[in-house]
This record gives sequence, structure tokens and C-alpha cells, in this order.
Amino acid sequence: MIEAPLRSESSEERVAKYLADSIVDYDPTIRDSGQVNICVLAGVQCYGQSPQDVDIVVLISDRRPSSFMSTSGIELRNCCIAMELKNHDEKSVRFEGPHCYVQYSGEWHNVSVQSRGQIFSLRNYLADNSRINPPFIVNLIWLRQLPSTVLPASSNNLLARDSTWQQFIDKIVDLQGDVVSSREVR
Repeated sequence: MIEAPLRSESSEERVAKYLADSIVDYDPTIRDSGQVNICVLAGVQCYGQSPQDVDIVVLISDRRPSSFMSTSGIELRNCCIAMELKNHDEKSVRFEGPHCYVQYSGEWHNVSVQSRGQIFSLRNYLADNSRINPPFIVNLIWLRQLPSTVLPASSNNLLARDSTWQQFIDKIVDLQGDVVSSREVR
């Protein structure tokens, strides 16, 4: 089952719906599967945390015998993703080492630092406001106006406008590293 609850027609909610549709296009069997639960949430507010806003949160629990598989052969069964969306064009984005910057009103903003902070905001918010143990959270930056050809070749957490769901899976698995390969949850 996959859901992307819509509360309004914000740009984040349109992207969340697009992402949910992309996942179903990749694997139509998940739509009615009782063994897969995917929730794509837009505009998540982590009140009392900084940063407070997380553009999209994706929760995946996959108990199928054959779950999502990375191109390196590692299964992706469970994950929590905090995703920052940026709609800047190539002139308004720059990369310095492992950092991605976007320009707002002539000032450069470090999106990599913002995205990393979202991990802790979401984790702390869940720890303070729920009974669950906060999950391992992967942070991604989705540069919605840039083609993948302009992204740095070095290891990063960046996705482009032409990124496929398979590339999302590969990026998540790469970022989770030993966490995803050392545990198997069924």
C-alpha cells in the first residue's frame, strides 16, 4: 500500500504525489500489497526543532520476500527519508566539496547543512512526541530543476530532476551503508 495524503495543493504536496506515482510506476504490485507500506508526507513540521520544516518525509516498510533492490544487490526493506526540495536553476546552485548551495536574494544558503539538520529535527521530534524509538533517517536533497549530468561525481546525497526510483533506492542504500545491509527486518 502506498499513500501520499494531500491536505492542500502546495508544491511539496504535488512533488510528494509525483514521487508516490513514480514508486507505483516502478513496481505496480505495491499499490495493493499487504506486505508493503509506504507513506509519502509533504510539509512535515517538527515543532520546537530547528530546522522545523521538512519538505517531504518518506516511510517505507517492505516485508515482501523480494523487496526493493539496489543495483549493487542490497535490499531496501525499511527506511525513513527526510527530503529537502530545491527548484533552483543551474545559475542558482553551486557545489563546493561535499556541500550544495542555493541562492536566495543574492545570498548563498548551504542546503547540505540544512538537510543534515533535518535528520536531527525529525529524530528529536519523534523522540519527544511519540512512543517509538526514532529510526535511522537518511537525508536527501532533490534538485528538481537540475539534470543529473551537472551533479558532482563524488559521493553525495543529491538527486536530480531526471532521477528514477531506482536511483533513489541506490542513493538510500549507499547512504545507509552498513545499517541497511547488517539488519534484515521481516
